[in-house]
Amino acid sequence: MKKKYFSYVIICLLLIASSVFISGLIDPVPTPPQNEETGRRNRNKERQALRDSLEKLRDDNKIADTQRRKLSQQRQRMRNRPGPDFFIRMIRQSRNIFNGMLSLAIILMSTAVGMAQMAFDREKEATEFKNEKLNAEMKFLKSQINPHFLFNSLNSAYTLAYIKSDDAPEVILRLSNMLRYLIYECDADKVSVSKEVTYIENYIAIQKIRLDNPDNINVSFKINNSSLMLEPMLFIPFIENSFKHSYIENSEKGWIDILLNVHDKDIEFIVKNSLPEKDFSKDKVGGIGLENVKRRLELLYHKDHKLIVEKREKEFFVQLNISIV
Repeated sequence: MKKKYFSYVIICLLLIASSVFISGLIDPVPTPPQNEETGRRNRNKERQALRDSLEKLRDDNKIADTQRRKLSQQRQRMRNRPGPDFFIRMIRQSRNIFNGMLSLAIILMSTAVGMAQMAFDREKEATEFKNEKLNAEMKFLKSQINPHFLFNSLNSAYTLAYIKSDDAPEVILRLSNMLRYLIYECDADKVSVSKEVTYIENYIAIQKIRLDNPDNINVSFKINNSSLMLEPMLFIPFIENSFKHSYIENSEKGWIDILLNVHDKDIEFIVKNSLPEKDFSKDKVGGIGLENVKRRLELLYHKDHKLIVEKREKEFFVQLNISIV
């Protein structure tokens, strides 16, 4: 019995010893420091290590912050950098601006064209009105001039017929040609120089028939361009005026010189006649021929003619130069 209890005791002791041994392996009991200096050094090392760890952690945080800032700046630059959408927006805006400018230009051009057309129409209407007014005035002047010469020629024919002159038939024939010219030719705007000269020759021939000394009338026609066109009845008023005021019936003191030169498109016309000692006029009625022809010249050849009318000491002088453009 004692042996059995003893065995149990031995086993318990062995179990306790084993437990102590195993616990020592698992959690060894720290050995106390050898001395106080060694413990201080260890604590300082631990603190230094801790400070180094904190410093390294701060440096790492700074590096991380720097990297984060760089990354943020890079992202910001990437946002600010124009991308495809930006260019698309710019293209759309440019197209809208171009369309707006094009529409504005079209509106301005349309307005300008409309205003120009209105101005042109107004100017055209004013020009047409002015031309109609001038044509009416020209027809009025011509209607006044033609009967004036007709009356003078009829007076000459009547005088010859009254005295039963043998020259009366010739005068009537020439007068017929003159009337034909006045009625059919002068109705046109322009006639040839040759037709105008023929009319002047007929008129002068009628005037010479009734004179005692026709040699006092000197006539010179030098025409190298007989087809040149000009307005009718431009020269005859000056010729008629010379016969009217020169007192050509006076064979000793009365005289008339007539010169007509036509070279290419330049015309030179000169009429000179004597002046009686006393004022003399065969016809107290009329006298509108010269004023009419001056007005016609001003309307027809404003800058292309030069007219000189002078009453000199012993003669009356007329010179007309015309350049047909």
